[in-house]
Amino acid sequence: MSSWENVLNNFPPEHRLELTEEEQAYIPVYATDACATDYKETRCLFACFLTPGIWCEGVETPWKFTLNNEALVTHKFRFLVLHLNEVDNFDFIQCTATFHSKQIKWDTLYSEWKYLNNRKVHFQSPSTSEAEETQPQIPEEIKKADSFITAGSDHDSDSDKESTHSKSSTDKDTLNVSNLL
Repeated sequence: MSSWENVLNNFPPEHRLELTEEEQAYIPVYATDACATDYKETRCLFACFLTPGIWCEGVETPWKFTLNNEALVTHKFRFLVLHLNEVDNFDFIQCTATFHSKQIKWDTLYSEWKYLNNRKVHFQSPSTSEAEETQPQIPEEIKKADSFITAGSDHDSDSDKESTHSKSSTDKDTLNVSNLL
């Protein structure tokens, strides 16, 4: 059973709340399902990110995986978004960034970067006739529901890693959804 299925089992439809407009805007673009619920007197957001479940304690708080409370950070998107290392200010919630000081957005349908006027972004590459069209490929190990978290961890460089701080699961003030699921 995937971690998203665990979320659905632990929060049946009658306990799920409708998302506000602000919350809907905070759901990552690649999320396929989402809901809000009250957990330990806190309104939490839950979403299905590919197969794993993710959650946060409301808008503008960090997203975490429900399986282990590991933070969902930018480098987790390297297999979904091409040229991620060539853009600045990447926002994985809206899949927007800047390239040469111009606003761009990731087109999830065509798997390519576009300027806000919908023209394709051309990164440094060989001439058009020599350029090879590539599509981001999700590695097989990522496709497995609960292996998403650890996939590629041996391949991350130190600069890609972002530190996360987690409190002990015995700290009653800290929400820890992984214990619930």
